[in-house]
Amino acid sequence: MKIFVIIILSIISLTLSINFLDIFAVGHFSFNPIILLLYFVTLYWNGLYGLYLGFSIGVIYGTFFSIPFGFYSLIFSSLTFGLITIRRKIYKYKYRSLIFLFITSFLARFLELIIHSPGIKLFFLYLVTKVIPESIITTIIGIGILYLIKRAI
Repeated sequence: MKIFVIIILSIISLTLSINFLDIFAVGHFSFNPIILLLYFVTLYWNGLYGLYLGFSIGVIYGTFFSIPFGFYSLIFSSLTFGLITIRRKIYKYKYRSLIFLFITSFLARFLELIIHSPGIKLFFLYLVTKVIPESIITTIIGIGILYLIKRAI
């Protein structure tokens, strides 16, 4: 049953990321539903589900963009592996654990920005105007999801 739920949630997050992310944007900034899905699946269900999900979503997501094949699967798998390693060291039902969601979201977009390499002047501009606000919005949405998880328990 969990695998069916994970498949449905991954289809929804991929659809949001690829097609409908501009609709849910606040101003010019949007959130990252794939990072949210990977974060909560890895920490709250099963780390191996998160690892497999990170790889498969990365392969599917990478086919839609002009970034070298396997880049997103490497990034998503690495981030979920990092979450698996710190999983035992944090108390996941505290709001402080969302610091790792911010770090994960920041690293994913930062590495994507490095691959795009818009130039040194535009790099810092994109870092301040796109990467950091997207990480903040993703973390704020993560606060709402964690609140719903805590209410369900």
